[in-house]
Amino acid sequence: MKKSIFYIIILLALVGFVATSCSRSFKIEGRVENLGSQNVHMVWATAEGVKEVRSVASNNYFEFEGMSPAPALVLIYDAQNRMLAHFVMEDGDHMQLRGDATDLLGIEVKGEDVNERWYQFIQQHRSEYQDASRSSLDAAIEKYVKENPSDLLSTLLLVADFSQLNNQQKMKQLLGGIEADAKPEWLLKAYQRLVERRPKSSSKIGSMLLMEDTGDFASINTTTSRSTLLYLWVNSTAHNGEMATLKQLSEEIGDTDRLQICDIYIDADTASWRGYTRNDGSTWRHFWAPEGPLNPQLRSLSIASTPLYVVTDSLGNVKYNGPDANAATNTARHLAK
Repeated sequence: MKKSIFYIIILLALVGFVATSCSRSFKIEGRVENLGSQNVHMVWATAEGVKEVRSVASNNYFEFEGMSPAPALVLIYDAQNRMLAHFVMEDGDHMQLRGDATDLLGIEVKGEDVNERWYQFIQQHRSEYQDASRSSLDAAIEKYVKENPSDLLSTLLLVADFSQLNNQQKMKQLLGGIEADAKPEWLLKAYQRLVERRPKSSSKIGSMLLMEDTGDFASINTTTSRSTLLYLWVNSTAHNGEMATLKQLSEEIGDTDRLQICDIYIDADTASWRGYTRNDGSTWRHFWAPEGPLNPQLRSLSIASTPLYVVTDSLGNVKYNGPDANAATNTARHLAK
């Protein structure tokens, strides 16, 4: 009898130890069709700093485990530094995500309530997220923030999905309308840690040597035109809308001495790239960098996500570097005068 009690005590202790160990980490499991087998990495930011871990997706499946006793802003990227998903997590949380790498706006998640609602918002506003102009998405986020001042999701949408983060007056106004409990200091500091961690983009670009769709390496020289607009992209449902915006600008200017546009595909899938460039109807030059942000020619652009638009003047000075098609085309239009 004494032995039985002893064994029960040991068993309960082991169960308690395992439960405690499991609660001292958070876990993410993902199955994303068309992701294949490639390097993926997870970044999580807290008020104290930023951590990162790398893994390999195999047959469209990956998993990550991290430790954060306080809530953390978690981001997952593929080999091309394209963001696959973002969450809020802390030790003890378990997140499952399912979707398709060619339709990241259709990602479905199962986990903590705020994350599920975040992805419900994305799916409900799919057309705004797909729009190359971020103005309609910004308007939808502003509306949600004003109508939900006590919801943590309001702050998450602002720091993660809003395009006007550099508009201090606008951000101060929107954050000012959110209740204190819904904009915790850890989240604002975690976002600031991510910003501090990003490499600074180059202020000047001379020339870049990349593979052109002709099959040969060729150079992009930013000093041959009054303005140069570089469009860096991956295969996504938003691509057609992004291209339409650039085509409109190209037809409006119609002079390569005033404006040259070059798109740079930064995904490893060459079949998609060649299919698009043969059929997209554009007249500008098309380039490919399968190494993505790790390509030596592109490192100075500090690619954090796609799409990325970079606009330079005739001396190669970078006048715009960011995700907003409207801001990029307006800058290029002004320079091309």
